[in-house]
Amino acid sequence: MSEKIQIRIRRQSGYSLIELLLVVTIVAALAAIALPSYRDNVLRSNRSVAQAGLMELVNRQTHFHLNNKTYTADLNNLGYPAGRVFGLNGKSVIVLDDQLSPVDSSDTSRIYLIQIDSAATNTLTASAIPQQFQANDIECGTFSIDQTGAQTISGTGTIADCW
Repeated sequence: MSEKIQIRIRRQSGYSLIELLLVVTIVAALAAIALPSYRDNVLRSNRSVAQAGLMELVNRQTHFHLNNKTYTADLNNLGYPAGRVFGLNGKSVIVLDDQLSPVDSSDTSRIYLIQIDSAATNTLTASAIPQQFQANDIECGTFSIDQTGAQTISGTGTIADCW
């Protein structure tokens, strides 16, 4: 009789293949639901880098304009770190990470490229172009702002949702 009990105990230990497949299926279904939601939240939270970076640029430009009666097309004139400012397609640009810190143009932690699109005596436009994973943000795309504070986006969303 003790042999029968031992056999039952051996059969009951462990999980069947069906049980394991059921668990794997449930975990996969949860991941399929949670992963896109997580990615969307990361994209949305990173938009604050573009907003803050552009607002900082406009503030610096306003200060420069008060002192010089014109806007500048060179980020070096606005006090950005000289080693982090570079030229791209004839424009002065800087790249920011998720902490709003200037990083190298090849840094994998870069989120937005901030550039001065145009600067003249009384007009200014600047843009924040998404980089790396943030380039998947088709809802907002590129953020832009002018000297009056007028905001635009290049994506499919609305300014109210993005700014």
